[in-house]
Amino acid sequence: MLSRARRRPKSPGISKEQFLRMVPLRNPLIKWDKYPTGEVFLLVPRDKGRRWNLFSKFVNVPREKKVVFDKVGSHVWELCDGKRSVNDIVSEMLKAYKLGRKEAEVPLGIHLQKLVKRGYLALVQKGQV
Repeated sequence: MLSRARRRPKSPGISKEQFLRMVPLRNPLIKWDKYPTGEVFLLVPRDKGRRWNLFSKFVNVPREKKVVFDKVGSHVWELCDGKRSVNDIVSEMLKAYKLGRKEAEVPLGIHLQKLVKRGYLALVQKGQV
């Protein structure tokens, strides 16, 4: 008989309305700039643990990782200025790309969650900024 992995109970998430009121803040440790073509690139500092120190003795490892966004990702990054809520960013996306509300909300939510998970952004309540 196969054993089942124990599932952790899911913590209660936030509602869609709460998420749309959140304000994305850029990580101040991450430097960023734009190429002349308009794409944004991030210079993300690497974690310097034991493995990194050992590996860097044998191979020339850059101290920063470069992450390049496409046109839409670059636009979203620039809108994450700490002043606009997720809802404001959705509204900007609707105007700029002629999308339906759901067509903008879902991919934007996924993209922002990835950026938060990687430590590039934080989502805070509007009053905490």
